[in-house]
Amino acid sequence: IINSTLTHKLKVNPQLDYSLLHKQDMFTYFSNNPKFKDLIHNIEQAVNYLQQKVSEVNIKTLTPDEVAQVIQTASRT
Repeated sequence: IINSTLTHKLKVNPQLDYSLLHKQDMFTYFSNNPKFKDLIHNIEQAVNYLQQKVSEVNIKTLTPDEVAQVIQTASRT
C-alpha cells in the first residue's frame, strides 16, 4: 500500500513522506525478504530522494515545519 501510494500519489501525501523519512529504518527488516525486495526498493528510492532534498537545505537544524515544507516542494518535482 505504501509503495502504491508513493508511486501514484507522492505529490499529495507530504505527511506520509515525512513519516517515512522519520521512520525509514523500519523497512530494513523487509528489504531482506525476497517477497518485498522490489517494493521496498521503490520506497527506499523515494525516501532517499526526499532525504537528499532535505540535506541540500543550507540550514543546520531544520524544524519539523521546515522539513515538511522541503518535502512538499520536493515531492512536486
